[in-house]
Amino acid sequence: MRNNIYTLLLLLLFASVNAQEYSELISKADQLYKIKDYKMSTDLYNKAFKIENENPNHLYNGACASSLAGNTNKAFKWLNLSIERGWTNLKHLNSDTDLENLHSKKKWRKTIEKLEKKLELIEANYDKPLQTELLTILEEDQKYRIQINEAQKKFAQDSKEMQDLWKIIIQKDSINLLKVKKILDEKGWVGKD
Repeated sequence: MRNNIYTLLLLLLFASVNAQEYSELISKADQLYKIKDYKMSTDLYNKAFKIENENPNHLYNGACASSLAGNTNKAFKWLNLSIERGWTNLKHLNSDTDLENLHSKKKWRKTIEKLEKKLELIEANYDKPLQTELLTILEEDQKYRIQINEAQKKFAQDSKEMQDLWKIIIQKDSINLLKVKKILDEKGWVGKD
């Protein structure tokens, strides 16, 4: 009995150490990506994924770093694994400039088709009109926030341009809040489908 407890404690300790090491490797890989050291970033993602490869966002980010480092085989491997693990943003996949050098490869079309098929299965029972309405609300919400992020690079925080954008954001937020409240009143808390 005592040996079983010691074994269990050792396993828990080992799992904890691995989880911490994985988190540190991912954090360092992200930092290297941000400073455009894509080769080293890819190397650290690779080490992290030898410990664990379940997080679809981490796998996707690793694929981006690998693509920018010129390692297309690894980029496709991690990109496809990210899709298998639950990454589903087709619009982002098609527009992500980090992956542009993959577009000319034969594997690209297969990867896109794989994600499209997965989305068809996931969305088979979706309330399509509601999905369209929610995506429209999201797009409008984000559109002005993206504009304000760009404007912050050009204008002072208290400039007329920034104040005008904030007025639009506040107005759009109020309208979107009413739309979402109406959806919740009519349909209740909507699930993924």
